[in-house]
Amino acid sequence: MPSVGKTTLVKKLITSFPNKKIVGIITEQILEQGRRVGFVVLGISSNKKSILAHKKKKSSIRFGSYWLHLRNLDFIVSHELKNLTNSELILIDEIGKMEMQSHTFKFFLEKALSSGKPLVATVHRDYFNLYKKLGKAYWLTRENFEKVYEEISKLFSSF
Repeated sequence: MPSVGKTTLVKKLITSFPNKKIVGIITEQILEQGRRVGFVVLGISSNKKSILAHKKKKSSIRFGSYWLHLRNLDFIVSHELKNLTNSELILIDEIGKMEMQSHTFKFFLEKALSSGKPLVATVHRDYFNLYKKLGKAYWLTRENFEKVYEEISKLFSSF
């Protein structure tokens, strides 16, 4: 569900575990005058940031009303992939339709899922049923945000 706090939850988990080696990505909205015009992707361990999709900044790939910048996503994800082996926790925001257009992202996702390391991922509703069987799944709402955060924090604390 859009705007329920998925990215906020991931950011809160990062700040809650400052001594853990965390890898992954965060996808954030780009807002202009209160309207979404695109998305940026941020590498958690590399702290690199780039445009994932934008309504005005053109690329060769059109995705709905956005121009998709897969090379930027691949660049960020490749840095996170390099840091995966030494990581303690994996956070992915999000497994979404845009991200799944990238072979590099899908490879990172496969490696993350098979790593045996604790992983939290926000998942686009179209992929929810596919991924919920791989672990504990939450349908995040504004009302259950704190409860979900506390449960995930407890799980992460044990690693």
